[in-house]
Amino acid sequence: VETENYSDRTNQFLREWSQELLKSTFLTIKYGLIDAKGKLNRISMLHHDWDSYGADAPSAEAIQASKDLLDVLSAALILPSTIVPSASGGVSIYFMSGDRTAYIESYNDGTQALVLYDRHNPPDVLELGSDIQSADLSHRISRYLDRT
Repeated sequence: VETENYSDRTNQFLREWSQELLKSTFLTIKYGLIDAKGKLNRISMLHHDWDSYGADAPSAEAIQASKDLLDVLSAALILPSTIVPSASGGVSIYFMSGDRTAYIESYNDGTQALVLYDRHNPPDVLELGSDIQSADLSHRISRYLDRT
């Protein structure tokens, strides 16, 4: 039998549960961002020839640009799948979902590119600043990764 007390308790439970979900998402993003920035800090300590093939170490500018992008993307609830130093110098931040991959390359010369690819289509390479604005980055990545 549904009583007034039952309805009140159910509504209270739903409010509390919603709050816990919000906290969980917040903490997942917060700790994920801490982990990602820790990875960038470790990458920043690499030296020239870190890969034994003559790769340049990521520049301080590439590291900072990557950290700035992580701040923007985490605010949109997007966390990277992995972060790696780039053999061409700089940092690559990968986002993966199913057979789709998006990655942002922050080059040592200060330029950045977004690359979107899957096994069925040729890669789409967009230069940040001219082809796509930073403000549109999170939407573009989300839209690409969420496609079926």
